[in-house]
Amino acid sequence: MKELVKKYNTRNVVLFCILVLFTVILMLSGNNVFKILASLSFVAAGVLNYFYENQENKKFSRLLLLGLICGLFGDIGILIDFQIGAVCFGVGHILYILSFCKLSPLSRKDIPSIAVCLVIAVTLSFFVLPPETETLMRIVCMIYAGIISVMTGKAVSLHLSLKNRLSLILCIGS
Repeated sequence: MKELVKKYNTRNVVLFCILVLFTVILMLSGNNVFKILASLSFVAAGVLNYFYENQENKKFSRLLLLGLICGLFGDIGILIDFQIGAVCFGVGHILYILSFCKLSPLSRKDIPSIAVCLVIAVTLSFFVLPPETETLMRIVCMIYAGIISVMTGKAVSLHLSLKNRLSLILCIGS
């Protein structure tokens, strides 16, 4: 079992390094191909983790993987049309929320962290979105910010209750 965990962790580290490499190249070159390659690295990590996950967490891993795939489609979609990409990202983030809820169901203890994230998102939206932003775009951005706030709040709450490596990774990733 230790050998399996060692291989699993080594593969994750390699995929993470590839992801960082593609992200740095993207930042330096501005070439969107590297953004898509970075997204593919996330999906590869999700596939890897799905197959190495124990049976009790399979639903969590499946939903997380589907969310990562939606993120890949979001990266591709946003190159075609912002709203297509936003919808794909939004669906992906809803899948992340559902996956987090497989580890710990949504409950009252999640409300404070979700509320803080929502307040931050709404406050920031007043400073980030220019006043001339079209109404439809403003609505899309606000819905997306709300979804991300719920996801981040749930991840924070999850880490505060579980305090393990997985919950920390989910919290940081959110």
